Amino acid sequence: MKKSIIGFFMVVLLIASPVIQAETLTFALKVDSNSTVFKLSQKVLTEVAAIVGDGLEIKLIDLPLDRAIIYLKEGKISGDYVRMPGLYTDAPNVIMMPYPIAKLNLYAFSKKDIPITGWDSFSKHKVIYQRGQQVVEKGLAGRALSIHPVNSIESGLKMLAADRGDVWMGFDISTIPYCIALKCKENGIKMLEPSLKTIPLFLYLNKAHEKYSQPLAKAFKQIIESGRSADIMAGKE
Repeated sequence: MKKSIIGFFMVVLLIASPVIQAETLTFALKVDSNSTVFKLSQKVLTEVAAIVGDGLEIKLIDLPLDRAIIYLKEGKISGDYVRMPGLYTDAPNVIMMPYPIAKLNLYAFSKKDIPITGWDSFSKHKVIYQRGQQVVEKGLAGRALSIHPVNSIESGLKMLAADRGDVWMGFDISTIPYCIALKCKENGIKMLEPSLKTIPLFLYLNKAHEKYSQPLAKAFKQIIESGRSADIMAGKE
């Protein structure tokens, strides 16, 4: 009889106890899913999820910016990864995580030793950049000898290696992994100091996942301040 009573209460407890299921968050990133940057970014997010714990998983998907904005507002994705501040000011159901997860540092890459004193440093040089980078277009307007937009970082760096331009201008977080893969150093290509512009980047979350805002902020802070995030993005394992 006692065994029956104990068995009955165990069944009741199992039914009454909430089942905690591991959650998967889907973040958008405007980078080719086959690229080195995308794969390294996924590694960063996997480690962030492990720090948060509770079985959380974070999946990165490649989405154009316009579509990512629409999908996040509609709740079709959980978050929009590494975006500039002020992007979702018109979306009350989207929140910005309260800690910058990265910084975009705009650098010039070249075989030449060009003193960098500002945008006017390129008045005698042909500059290659990724199409759609408005910050580059505005900064170089009327200042460079010529500017040449290309569709990808890879093609731009290959042009630079082949001496079809003097300068590649791009952000460190996206250019450096390509430089490693394409052996820029061996080709005499170096990053010129100082940077031309620095932009903080944030993670945006749909409010349905607001409970993760603070835990993710703490996890990103830990992985960034320890230098682990930078090591992963630089290909150091």
